[in-house]
Amino acid sequence: MPHVLLVDDDKDCLTALANRLRFAFRGQNLDVDVADSAATGLILSHAAHYDAIIVDLLMPGVSGVKFVEQLGHTQQDVPVIMISGSDVTCSEEQTARLGVIACLPKPVDFSKLRRLLSEVLEGEQAGTSGRPNEHT
Repeated sequence: MPHVLLVDDDKDCLTALANRLRFAFRGQNLDVDVADSAATGLILSHAAHYDAIIVDLLMPGVSGVKFVEQLGHTQQDVPVIMISGSDVTCSEEQTARLGVIACLPKPVDFSKLRRLLSEVLEGEQAGTSGRPNEHT
């Protein structure tokens, strides 16, 4: 069963996106863990292996970029998709350095997120890195 972590400080967005992902991937029995802060997300990443992580770029306390940097200590090869309500172009260089596969603006184009996540999960099932190498 694929296992995804969703990290976002906006609780409404977190709940809605988690529910949409569960529904969209119901045939694959997608397991979605949620964290309303980077700190909680890091704790969860120490306890479980994830096939993909979706993280908000701007959060109070620890940013999405810092989260991904810290994530490298526990889950180096996990594919990360970043989402943000602000301009995502300003952080493209930094996210590329961290290996983030895509940076999507909010409101999230769900069909694009679903396609990216499908590619990642199919890559994981095939035994590859699952990284489609797409920066948006």
